[in-house]
Amino acid sequence: MKNIRNSAVIGYFRWASVSLLCITFLGCSSVPIEQTKIAEPGTYLLKQMAVNEITDTPSVLTYLEKESENPLLSEQVKTHLQVYPRLSAEILIARQSGLTEEGAATEVLATNPNSAVDIILITLGLFPDQGERIAEQLLLNDSFAESDIQEGWLLAKRDPLIGFPPTAADNTGVKIQPLFHSASITLFERSQTDRASVRFKQRESEEWQAGMDLQWDPVRGALSGSIVKLQADTDYQIEVTLTTPDAIQETQYSFKTRSESPPINPDLVYQIADIYNGGILDLQALNIKGAEDGWAKIIGSPDTPIVAADADRFGINIGNSSYVVLENVTVRGGYKYGIRADRAHHIWIKGCDISEFGQKTQDIRNGLAYASASDANPINYDAGIGMYYTGVVTVEDCTIHSPNSKANSWQHGHPRGPSAMLVLANNPNPDFQGQYVIRNNRFFGTDTHRFNDILESRSNGRVFGGLLRDSAVHDNYFAYANDDLIELDGGQSNVLVYNNELEQGFVGVSAIPNMLGPSYIFNNYIHNLGDERGAAWTGIKLGGLITAPAGITMIFENLIENRIANGIAASRYKGDHTFWTDSRNNVILSLSEAETFGFGILDRNKYSSSFFKNNFIYNQKLQQAKVEARIDEYGADPSLNLTDLAEQILASPASSHPMPFSDEQIPNFSNITESGGINVGIVHQGSEE
Repeated sequence: MKNIRNSAVIGYFRWASVSLLCITFLGCSSVPIEQTKIAEPGTYLLKQMAVNEITDTPSVLTYLEKESENPLLSEQVKTHLQVYPRLSAEILIARQSGLTEEGAATEVLATNPNSAVDIILITLGLFPDQGERIAEQLLLNDSFAESDIQEGWLLAKRDPLIGFPPTAADNTGVKIQPLFHSASITLFERSQTDRASVRFKQRESEEWQAGMDLQWDPVRGALSGSIVKLQADTDYQIEVTLTTPDAIQETQYSFKTRSESPPINPDLVYQIADIYNGGILDLQALNIKGAEDGWAKIIGSPDTPIVAADADRFGINIGNSSYVVLENVTVRGGYKYGIRADRAHHIWIKGCDISEFGQKTQDIRNGLAYASASDANPINYDAGIGMYYTGVVTVEDCTIHSPNSKANSWQHGHPRGPSAMLVLANNPNPDFQGQYVIRNNRFFGTDTHRFNDILESRSNGRVFGGLLRDSAVHDNYFAYANDDLIELDGGQSNVLVYNNELEQGFVGVSAIPNMLGPSYIFNNYIHNLGDERGAAWTGIKLGGLITAPAGITMIFENLIENRIANGIAASRYKGDHTFWTDSRNNVILSLSEAETFGFGILDRNKYSSSFFKNNFIYNQKLQQAKVEARIDEYGADPSLNLTDLAEQILASPASSHPMPFSDEQIPNFSNITESGGINVGIVHQGSEE
């Protein structure tokens, strides 16, 4: 497993140097010296040592003793200087002699062989901006044991899932993860120059279907992607043709999609009236849980709703109970959550109605809602369904509406307030991370009583945030938010968003930052955007590629119609607007325009690896496309009257339309018309993902 682990780690550390993520191309601005001193302590200390000609060990030790009280340095670094003064001095002296950071660490290790972890800890603290490269090089030269590198990385408080991301569960270097109607495949230990084409078929069929090529994943050093439109509970074969500079290799794999219903243990079926006596329904306290081969099931009744008291934190507490089905349960109340799970897995919520949850507003200050006049923090992170460290979840045919509080708009700062569903899918067991299917639901507020986000990610600036991996959000209606209608931010490895109708939000789908791709946003109908003020930003929001590396977002065949908002546009994440996308066959229509609005695509950084092709972009006010991006190909026939085509679409209430000019199909993703064209927007095909 060491080779797989090393390759996966190196695949992430490599992102900053490969041409794919060339910062030089982007022309990043310089950083003020004062900020550099704080951000990179080793650089600051070396500069001061050079200015004052401090080179011998006793002088460096004296100097570091003084600097250990410097308020410009972090508490972590000051502690290192106080606890490990000699090792810190030796690392800086070695670095001063011209060695790289990893070279200095290796030299100090030679005379301090029992201090490997401390040396890594100190080096990462002194040179945090170089951390990924330092770890990569130390792994390559084998001077430090991998376990020491990992321990030092964790002690330095570096993100464990960034430094040491999950890899394949076996020695094949391949991971296949099926859902009901889709499956992802990831090939680890790959390089950026490798290519992998895919075809698949039902096991008993003779007919192979082409899939989309796998995408480069620089975070894990992998090729990864999804196949879609599969049948549930069906055996499939997938054939991968891997092309490397040295060889072409074909390999077949088998998998089975998930069943549309879990196995139920008949001895663990509960009628709600038999187990509920008012207040919280606490499944964890009742020890209601199932097993892999026999789930527990709670069946609700309109005559027995869950009604939480004002002081009850939840309506239903799943807690850490796993293999649980909630079916047709009505939930009213819960001052934080209607339904909540924490460190659970294999949860199925079907046909439930959830409302009147969250804290009640007792005070409003500067436009923000507070639960009491004495509270320091406004109401936030309340949810109809709150899933914490919980994975393998299905939510279907549910309605979430009417929270107690409502969110503020951006007029009063970042929106805060309740969400319909709040997700952190980072279960402690890697096998149970992600794997959400959210389908056929209606989550909505009202024009005057809006959610913050409808579907909200927790830890959305972390690689393990939000839905994380192998999830599908499809065939839902989401409406009335003062921020994002769908927030994918964080981990987005093979997360699929499609066939959703989205309206009345500040943003349709947010994928900023995409820290672990690829993610897929396709065949959605995004229209009538606007928060409570009527203001909106964009149908699909991207950004943060360089500061929060680094996943690609695939955007195919969406229908986006907006009064003034943009279609696909960047927002700043940690000062960075850069995004990486493959966007094809989208119809993006705007009714009006202003200086920063009405763009079909707004990509000011024009990242060289993004790809835009065959997108029908039209601004009604300008009577032409409004775009700021590097477009590969529009694809429109010059003889077509694009104004007439746009007006026909805008005049129709339909949520899907034939693509006006493009018939260039995207393998496995495009929905083909009888005439061989392509349908964009919502295209229902049974319950297919």
